[in-house]
Amino acid sequence: MYLRSVFAALFTLTLAVPAAYALEPISGDVVGAVISYKAQKNENLSSIAMKFGVGYVELQAANPNVNPNKIKVGTEITVGAMHLIPSEFAREGVVVNLETSRLFYFKDGKQVMTFPIASGKSGWETPTGVTKVYNKRKDPIWTPPPRIRAESPDLPDFIPAGPNNPLGKYAISVGFDGIMFHGTNSPSSVGKKVSHGCMRMYAKDIERLFKAVSIGTPVILMKSGHEIGWQGDTMFLQMAPKVKKAKWEETRYAPNLDLYEKIQKAAGPATTINWRAVEETVWRADGIPVAIGTRPAQPPQAAPMPLPASQPADATTPASPANPAAPQPERRASLQVIGSIQ
Repeated sequence: MYLRSVFAALFTLTLAVPAAYALEPISGDVVGAVISYKAQKNENLSSIAMKFGVGYVELQAANPNVNPNKIKVGTEITVGAMHLIPSEFAREGVVVNLETSRLFYFKDGKQVMTFPIASGKSGWETPTGVTKVYNKRKDPIWTPPPRIRAESPDLPDFIPAGPNNPLGKYAISVGFDGIMFHGTNSPSSVGKKVSHGCMRMYAKDIERLFKAVSIGTPVILMKSGHEIGWQGDTMFLQMAPKVKKAKWEETRYAPNLDLYEKIQKAAGPATTINWRAVEETVWRADGIPVAIGTRPAQPPQAAPMPLPASQPADATTPASPANPAAPQPERRASLQVIGSIQ
C-alpha cells in the first residue's frame, strides 16, 4: 500500500470518463492509466471490468479484498488499465501476452491500442509462436470441431450468426489450426483462461481490431510473466496478475533471480533500483506497473549558436519550434496517472 500511495501522490488527475482504448501515440513503454472508481448500485467486478475494458482476473488481482459478486455502493475499486508495452518484439501488428491475457495492436510503430482477452484453459492452451492474420469473417457461423463435439456431444451441427453464437459478431483467423480472435456470448470470461484455445474479446474490442487489421497482419503469441519498461527516466516493472498471491516470505527470501538479473541488465550502471519496490511488486502480482528505479536525467542540449545578421542565401536556419524540421520534445504519456471517477 505504501508504494501505491506514493505513486498516487506523484500522478493525480480527475478523469471525467473511463480510460479509452482507441489508438494512442506511443511515448515510452507505458500506455493507459490506473483509475480509482467508486462502485455503483448493482455492479460487480465483471460489469466494472467490461465498463473499463480490462480483464476480470486483472481487476480481481488489483482488488483482492473485494467480494467480486457483492460490492457495496461507494466501494473504491482500483482499475489497473495501465500497461507496459511488450519490449522483446518489434512494435508491429498484433502482439499477445497469454500470461497477462492482453493484446497489443501497433499501427506503423507509432500508435498502439490494447485489449484484454480470454485464452485457452488447461488442456486447451493457446499455442505460442509467430503467425499472421489469414482470414476475417463478419457474422461468422460456428461449426463445432470434432474435439469440442466429443466433449459436448449435444451440440448442433452448426450455430448461425446471432446472440447465441459463441464467436460473437467478428472472427479473425490466424495461422494455427482453429485458433481465432473472436467475440463472445460470455463477456464475463474475458481476462480468464477458459477457452478451447481461441482468444475471446469484448464486442466493442473485437470490432475495433477487426477494422484495424488486414489479411497478412503479423501476429505474435507469447508468454511472459513480467514486463520491464521505461517512461522518461523512470523504470517500471509489471507482473502478470494473479488472484492467488505468493506468501511475502517466499518473495522476500526466495527472490526470482532470473527476473532480478533482467532488471539489472535493463537498468544499466547509472540507474538506482529500489529493490524493496521490486519485492513488493512481485509479491502483489496485481498487473499494475510500479516505478522501481530512476536514472539521471539527460542533460539539456546546448543552444545553437546564433547566425550572423547577414548570411548566405543557402544557409541553414537553426532548429526552432517554428521550424517544422526542428526536433520536437518527447511526448510524455498523459495517461500515466491515477484518476478518480465518481
